[in-house]
Amino acid sequence: MNSSVLTLRDSNWFTNYPTAALYAETLYSYINNQSEDGVIAFDQQMLVEILDVTGPLELEGAPYPIDASNVIAYMRTAKIPTAEAWTVPNWDYKFFMKNIADALVGKIFSGSIQPERLFTVLLQALNEHHLLIQVDNPAMTALLARRRWDGAVHPEDGDFLMVVDSNIGFNKTNVVVASNLTYDVDLTKPASPIGSLTVVHSNNAAGVICSQWIKFELPSEENIQLQIAIGITCVFI
Repeated sequence: MNSSVLTLRDSNWFTNYPTAALYAETLYSYINNQSEDGVIAFDQQMLVEILDVTGPLELEGAPYPIDASNVIAYMRTAKIPTAEAWTVPNWDYKFFMKNIADALVGKIFSGSIQPERLFTVLLQALNEHHLLIQVDNPAMTALLARRRWDGAVHPEDGDFLMVVDSNIGFNKTNVVVASNLTYDVDLTKPASPIGSLTVVHSNNAAGVICSQWIKFELPSEENIQLQIAIGITCVFI
């Protein structure tokens, strides 16, 4: 990534969430002179499901109410600088996250949201791993691990597969990369079936120059077009 140091934003490098959370706490302590008691992570789908309960949000600068149907599109648009944004010193392309968080927290604590519906969504998000929790408390850690809410990778007996996509850079290319998994089983010999798994990643940004570093250009930087096809053959004995 051509990065000389790790910062807080790089702590999600690890697929095992307890490890990622440990790095998040460590990196956070470097810049804040203190540590935290835990780390909570959630993805865009959880935000969609919460907005489905809370209803739309009115955000400063947003030309329309932000709800479950348009929040992802809004976030992707909000990070793209407009002509006016380029004239603002130190314009923060992630400031929209604070706007959403402030408005959402305010609405939840306003008392207008039924707690039962919100708790149901949070429980569903935990079960579907859209919400991950790590806390520095042995009893709570054991509970989260027992319910598989800790995001830990648990190798099991026998064969298993985990496909992990990583952005080796800062341009969030995965937004335009489509993933497809195809699994076939050859039962010509029932006593020794052969499984064939094909994982295909397709870059749908055809014709667009890929710039890994957005804010500055490096002499060694090359334009990269990505199209990956991986074939895996497994023999089960």
